[in-house]
Amino acid sequence: MATYSLPNQTTPCIRWFVPVTDTRGTFDIIQTCVPVLLFCFWTVQHPDVGKDGQSTHFGKLYLACLTIFAPEVAFVQAVDVFIKARHMHHVCPKWSMDECFYAAMHGFTLEGKERLAWEDIVVLVEKGYIGQERTNLAQIRDKSKSDWIVKLLAIAQTSSFIWDCITRVRHRLPLSTLELGTIGYVVIAFAVCLIYLRKPQDVATTIPIHLLHGIPYQHATQVISDRRGVQRKDPEKVTSSPLLEGPTRVPLSAIPPARGRYGLTHWELLFARTSGIAMGVQFGIWHCLAWNHSFPTAAEQQLWHVCALLSIVLLPLWVVGIAARPYIKGAATWYKVLLGLDLFICVFARGFLLVEMFIGLRCLSLEMYETM
Repeated sequence: MATYSLPNQTTPCIRWFVPVTDTRGTFDIIQTCVPVLLFCFWTVQHPDVGKDGQSTHFGKLYLACLTIFAPEVAFVQAVDVFIKARHMHHVCPKWSMDECFYAAMHGFTLEGKERLAWEDIVVLVEKGYIGQERTNLAQIRDKSKSDWIVKLLAIAQTSSFIWDCITRVRHRLPLSTLELGTIGYVVIAFAVCLIYLRKPQDVATTIPIHLLHGIPYQHATQVISDRRGVQRKDPEKVTSSPLLEGPTRVPLSAIPPARGRYGLTHWELLFARTSGIAMGVQFGIWHCLAWNHSFPTAAEQQLWHVCALLSIVLLPLWVVGIAARPYIKGAATWYKVLLGLDLFICVFARGFLLVEMFIGLRCLSLEMYETM
């Protein structure tokens, strides 16, 4: 362990690992932040219902990676699902929010055959094909693997971490880049956790919805096809297409989301995207709080400055670009290339900030190790 001063900085710094003594050491900072980051990246994730009984771990891993590099996009997805669940609750007031979230997760099937989107259920309810009196709450909670004890422990540890950071700031003691970055993730993670409070977690199987007595299955599937704008054949008499080399059925994931009466309105979409952009901007600004921190090298400090600024601008710009793409007539390849380049640079910037949060611990100022 050596003490030295960086160029252009008068505060002495300690290089490499600092053991735990009367003050806090490097390991103290790591063991405080890593469990909180795991809560942000993994515990708060609520993936959609798995397909054909498949595990939801891949969906959860995807959401965890999305939260690491683009936490505001994960927040937008959470807001989007919540709005869909509220729509369902408005149409089916006797359904609980757990059931409405389950519908937004593609957790229901029609007679155990057809996977239903939440818009499909709204149409079937309004047409009188299925009833509003549902008793799936106990079944959904039984399928959900949400562990409230684990969540409460994670929230308690995260709250303790936030309080320790507030206490250090009150005593005019600096926070490391790892602590500052962790707080940035915590803000979004807590927002997502509150939105998903009633959403089932880690569900791998679906629940069938049965039609009311006397309603043919083919009539219900035709109503669903009309809603999706797809000409679908009778499932029992479906033929193969030589071009598709299989049934002429269109998967649920290929159906564009509905708008208006049976889907999200433009104002709701605007709200979801605007809130996501606001989250992304605050996430980038939060990293700028470490602008004058001591870094191991001048190059790392400059890269932190550049990546923090890019983090503020690029991903919100990408969200706006995606939203504007349908309104750009004849969106050429160059437009897609620009969006892809924007996303690539943003992922690089976010990745560097996360890596630097850890490798920057090899050189911290003496004040970082002081305790109250």
